[in-house]
Amino acid sequence: MPDPRLTLTAQDLTYAARGLRVLARQAEGQAADPTFHASRALFTEAARAYEELAGRFDRIAEAIGRR
Repeated sequence: MPDPRLTLTAQDLTYAARGLRVLARQAEGQAADPTFHASRALFTEAARAYEELAGRFDRIAEAIGRR
C-alpha cells in the first residue's frame, strides 16, 4: 500500500493551482509597476507560466476527481 503522505489528491492539486494563480497576479502587478521597468517582460512571462501551470494542475485534478 502506498504511503499516504506521498499521495497527492485532487484537492491538493487544486490548492497548488490557486497558489500559482496568486503568484501570477503578483507577477502581473510587478510587471505593471514602473519601478520594475527593466524586468517588465520577465514578470509578464512569469505570470503567463504560472497561469499555464495552474491550468495543468486543474486539469489533472479534474481527471483525478472523475475516477
